[in-house]
Formats: sequence, C-alpha cells, structure tokens
Amino acid sequence: MTIAGDTAYVLSTTSTGPDTNGGQGAFQIVNISNPSAPVAQGQIIIPQATTLTSVSPVQNNIVLVTGNTKSWRNPGVNPRNPGNLNFQFTGVLTLSAFDVSDPHNPSLISTRCTDISASFGYSMAPLGGGFFALAVGPPADDAVAFGADPRGQLLLVDARDPSNLGLFSMGFVAKLSGLAVNGGTLYAATGDGLSTFQLPDLGGL
Repeated sequence: MTIAGDTAYVLSTTSTGPDTNGGQGAFQIVNISNPSAPVAQGQIIIPQATTLTSVSPVQNNIVLVTGNTKSWRNPGVNPRNPGNLNFQFTGVLTLSAFDVSDPHNPSLISTRCTDISASFGYSMAPLGGGFFALAVGPPADDAVAFGADPRGQLLLVDARDPSNLGLFSMGFVAKLSGLAVNGGTLYAATGDGLSTFQLPDLGGL
C-alpha cells in the first residue's frame, strides 16, 4: 500500500532460497518520493508469521496486517493428490496492528496468532469505530475432510484497543476469496460468484 504520498508498505518474508518456511514475516517501509529510484527505509519483523499476506486501509491511524504461520509449499504438491501442483499456505492466520501516526516510522503494536487455518484469499475493509471486516480464504486442501466443501470465513476485527485485538466470526462462505464494503453492505467474492451480507449494528459493542 502507499501512504502519505511518498511511502510504500511492502509485505514480505525473510525466507530465502528453497526453504519457503524458514523465515519470518517482514513489513517493509520504502521511500517512493522518487518513483524511479525507490529507497528502502527499514523493515519490521513479525516473528509469529512466516509470510505477510494483506494490509488494510488506515483507520484511526491503525493499519492491520494479516499473515500466515506457513508459506508456500515447496515442493508444490498436495500429499493427498501428489500428481497435481498445489502451492497453498498450510498454516494459520496471524493478525498484527501497526500505528501509522507517523507514516514514515510505523510501529508494531501487537500480533495475534489465531487458530484459523487459511491458504489464500485475505482481504480487509474498515467499518468505522475501530472495527474492520476481514475475509480469510479456505484452509489448505489437505486440512479439509475429503469430499467436504472448503469454506472461508468472514471475520469481524475489534481494533478499538489495538494492543488487544478482538476477533469474531461472522460466518462461513464456500470458496471465499475477498471482500468489499459499501455502507452497511458487505460484498464477498467467491469461486461461484458474489454474495452480499448486511453488516450488523456495531454501536452497542
């Protein structure tokens, strides 16, 4: 993502070479004031994650970053179907909060390591009042019972206290891949099309 007109945040990993799961999540800060010559300004390591996967828009000077405790399969095969290529992540969701009051010097506030298995498909949108909607794609194929329809989750993140992130399930969606929010409506992209949901009233939480 870009912020303040001259800075980019890049989601990465310290993994190198063939060991895709040997590193840690890396939140990189890059000066892009001269787009033809970007300059790395620094990085913040998130040891709970192996790779970082998505970043939210800013809300109340907070951005959320998702990650996974595992990275790409290497080799890219599913033990259940060894003849087919499959590079899915096989770990669980991590969620981190950053203070971007000074966008050139963001600071890590907290990281939560969840028990939610997820392969691909991470997307976030601010809802106001310190809340975010979060879409997490289905778990890896071999983490789902054979023949079952893999389902992603729509989650509500309570970041009113970013040092203690709350996480609540709003529902399961088959083949979930992303989301967008407009007013009180949440749009979820899936492998079968588009699903729409009415967001709950968060005022009483």
